[in-house]
Amino acid sequence: MSFGGSVSAMITSLKNNARERKSIYKKQRRPELARARKLPKITKKADPEELKRIALQKTKQNTFKIYGTTLALILILLLLVVWVIYFY
Repeated sequence: MSFGGSVSAMITSLKNNARERKSIYKKQRRPELARARKLPKITKKADPEELKRIALQKTKQNTFKIYGTTLALILILLLLVVWVIYFY
């Protein structure tokens, strides 16, 4: 029956030690803190040519990743087959 007393003491201790948690969202909502830290505004817009160049670059990167992964898997499978043939 002593369990209830220890749980009650634990709950009381937790309530007494409770504090308001810090949050970055509350700091951003306060106007005086928002004015203190001014962030530069991004006004640059991308040209259609620049967007095409970026899309082509991303496509090349993705293609390279796919080919590299496929080549690595083929080499691993080839080595596995050679190993199985050689030892068995």
